[in-house]
This record gives sequence, C-alpha cells and structure tokens, in this order.
Amino acid sequence: MPDDTVLIAGDLGFIAVWAKGDPGFGAYIDNLHVRPERRSGGLGRRLLGEAMRRVAGRGESGAYLWVFDDNARAIEFYRWLGGEIVEGGFDQIDGAEVAHSRIVWRDTAQLADACALTP
Repeated sequence: MPDDTVLIAGDLGFIAVWAKGDPGFGAYIDNLHVRPERRSGGLGRRLLGEAMRRVAGRGESGAYLWVFDDNARAIEFYRWLGGEIVEGGFDQIDGAEVAHSRIVWRDTAQLADACALTP
C-alpha cells in the first residue's frame, strides 16, 4: 500500500508501519527491531520518530502496536514515549499462551516530537 512505511537502517534495525490497522486506533506498528548490540543507542527511537513523522504527515493521528508482556524493556520504552496500555490478550506460540498488550498513541505528531527530544 502506498501509505505503508518501512524504514531500514542497514543490517542494524528496521520498522514497518501499516496504514490500515484496527479502526479507531490508527496506523499499526507491526515491527520495530534493533539488533541487540545496538539497543539503547537511540536507533529504535529515531526509526519510530521518522515513521511517525511520515504517518502524521499523511494525516493519521493515532498509532498502536502489540507487545509481549514479558518484554518489560520494550514496554518501558513505549510508555516513556507516552504510549498507553489499553488492553491485553493472548497469542498461541508453539502451543503456549503468551500474554500481550496493546499500546496506543493518540497523537502521532506528538510521538514523533517525543522521539526527537529524548536523549
């Protein structure tokens, strides 16, 4: 789709944001990955910020993602950037139920700004 956003930082990380997510929540941040040895260096924040600048630029005000509940580091990062946990659920992975939460941002321009301002 022309409004989807995929940004790749060489072999260091990438983000994929789909324009059509759940109605009422906005764009769907499907993947944000940074190589483990590059985490905490700002690459994920920069990728997310640039993707949200593009999403906001096309007029989409909201965005969301799902994150596994045992990924405390990611949850802390998203909440630090103003994300709000609005619901939870479970995925079936290799026969086991794995808890996950939906995190939303209601203002993609504000999220882009937060990504630019944080160290």
